[in-house]
Amino acid sequence: MKEIILDGKLIQVMTQTIDSLSEESIEGNIEGNIEKSKDIYSPYYIFLKNEDGSYNTNPIGIIPTIFEVNDDFTEIELLQITPLSEMPNTAFNELTISQDYPNGISFNELFDNIKIFCRNSYQWIIEPLDEKILTSPLSIKILEFSLHTGLSPDFASNIDFWGVMTHPLTHEQILVINQWGFYRNYVLNFFNGSLSINQGLLV
Repeated sequence: MKEIILDGKLIQVMTQTIDSLSEESIEGNIEGNIEKSKDIYSPYYIFLKNEDGSYNTNPIGIIPTIFEVNDDFTEIELLQITPLSEMPNTAFNELTISQDYPNGISFNELFDNIKIFCRNSYQWIIEPLDEKILTSPLSIKILEFSLHTGLSPDFASNIDFWGVMTHPLTHEQILVINQWGFYRNYVLNFFNGSLSINQGLLV
């Protein structure tokens, strides 16, 4: 539990600790903690830290905010997230409901279209895709996160890497990538340059 000022209100938020020495930690190593806490990811935290130490909700946030990192990177404290695997099977669809998709977008539909978008940037034969899915708020968050961090969006196509957070003020449930960073060093990034070719899709 951590006390912070969020959007001008003093509140308490639930946090979790990744311990590099814990055998139970999925990313339980110092290298993973170092990579995860790099500044390149901070613009995509769910809560952005201001100069005065307060926080604001980030409209393009897609990863949990890291609050504290100890000196040797053996522990990092970050916003607590509920793994998607612990949510009902319908959670992803329910959290992507929109006017265009009253039943939501399935996880596979989302990433099938993102992968086609990436392939279309370097192959001669252009595959058809659903541009409404590609320009959905979550797709745009994933693509922007990928473009600016160098992580291929393909890494996020593992549903086990996702989770849900409940905003402490609005009570809105938000889909987030719950594991990132460690994979940046070895996941093939075929995404560079895609946005310059398909720029209009993100307008």
